[in-house]
Amino acid sequence: LLGMGRFVKFLGSLCIVLLVVACKETEEQRIAKHIKYWENKEIVFPKDYSFTVYGKDTIDFPWESAEHKILVYVDSTGCIGCKMKLEVWEWFINDLDSISKGSVPVGFFIHPEEKGDMQDLLKDKKFSYPVCLDLKDELWQLNKFQNHIMLQTFLLNKENRVIAVGNPVHNLKIWELYMEIIKSHLDK
Repeated sequence: LLGMGRFVKFLGSLCIVLLVVACKETEEQRIAKHIKYWENKEIVFPKDYSFTVYGKDTIDFPWESAEHKILVYVDSTGCIGCKMKLEVWEWFINDLDSISKGSVPVGFFIHPEEKGDMQDLLKDKKFSYPVCLDLKDELWQLNKFQNHIMLQTFLLNKENRVIAVGNPVHNLKIWELYMEIIKSHLDK
């Protein structure tokens, strides 16, 4: 009888563990839920922002008037240089420009911990593509993006509504998806 009691306790414990594991949301399910949440949602931008080269020289950048654009939000957590993969973004932008004739801008909205460090990084990497240094992190405050690098990049339409979510420099399938969507919109 004592052996049966242990068996019942073991079986009960096993059922609880199985329930906890079965009910736990997987990373893939969480990402899918987030993507669904942003589908066709409008991204809200701060009232005043500007694009600069190397974080210094303000330039005119055809962001607001573009039919399609890619928003890249980068927060100050961790190693910004490691997360950004600027060399890969250059390849992506060259690929994008080759299919869109430069009509699809990529807007980097970066919230650096230190402005000077970000300027140095951009200069060191010779990344002369325009960026917006969002020192007050207003873009995040207006939109509350997820704290996951794969969920902070968006393909947007002219009305700033989300067409696709994902970071193409961290995932080749997202790269291909963005190119496919842009090509299909350009062919119309």
